[in-house]
Order: sequence, then structure tokens, then C-alpha cells
Amino acid sequence: TGIDLGKIFNADFFPKALLCWVVSNAVRFCVAIASSFSLEMPISNRILLGLAWLGKAGSQQNVVESESFLQESHGL
Repeated sequence: TGIDLGKIFNADFFPKALLCWVVSNAVRFCVAIASSFSLEMPISNRILLGLAWLGKAGSQQNVVESESFLQESHGL
């Protein structure tokens, strides 16, 4: 049996996926800023810290998925 990508990626999929992405990044940004309150730094540096964490989370996810795939495929 074939997988029909048209049924998966329909008009309802992309708005929900975009909303999920925006909300998760907003939460990640807020948590990164909140975690820096114990440090003495200006708000501009805290915002920069929050923005820096947005890219870091995406790259960590890719590394974890690659590592998991390698472990499963080589029986580690």
C-alpha cells in the first residue's frame, strides 16, 4: 500500500504546524529569558540570549535524532 502525502499534508496541516512552531519558539524564548534573571545583565543581553536559544534547540533535535538513528541501525 502507498502513502498518500496529499491526505497527510492537506490544508489543515500547515496552519496547525506553523502555530505549533510559533508557540514552541515563543515558550522557548520566554524560558531562556526567565532563566537569566539570576544573572546581572541588561535586558538587551537577555533578549539576545533568548534569540540564541531558538536556533540551538533545533540543532540539538537534529543531533539527537541522528544519534538515535545510528544507534538503532548499528545495534548499539
